[in-house]
Amino acid sequence: MTERGNSIVIIADLDADTVRQMLLFMYLDALDKLEYESAKKLYFAADKYDIVSLKHRCSNILKQNFLQSKCCDILLLADLHGDTDLKNVVKDYIANNGEEVLFSDDWKDLEEKEPQLTTEVFRFIYMKKRGK
Repeated sequence: MTERGNSIVIIADLDADTVRQMLLFMYLDALDKLEYESAKKLYFAADKYDIVSLKHRCSNILKQNFLQSKCCDILLLADLHGDTDLKNVVKDYIANNGEEVLFSDDWKDLEEKEPQLTTEVFRFIYMKKRGK
C-alpha cells in the first residue's frame, strides 16, 4: 500500500472489489453477499490489514458456505492465517467425510505440498476416533 502526496492510496495486492468490500465494512459495518472466492480474498485482506472483526465475519461466511470441493483450499487458508477455529471446522468435516476428501486430487496435492498439515489432520482424526 502506498500513498504519494496526492491523496491517492494504491493497494497493489488487492482487486478493486475486495478493497470496496473492505471499505464498506470499515465505514458501514456492512458486507454485500459474498461468494466463496470473494470471501476468501476479503479474508486474506482482513488478516493482512489486521481487521479482526472482518476476518472473523469472513471466516463465518466460509464456514456457513462450506463446500467439500473447497475443503483443502479452506484448510490451507486457515492454516496460513492462523485461524484455529476455521481449521478445526475443516478438520472435523474431513474426519466425518473422509472418503470424499482423502481420495480427492486436491488432498493428494495438499499431501505433497503441505505434509505437516495433512499429518495434523490425520492426528486429529485419530484422536477423534479414540474419543479424546
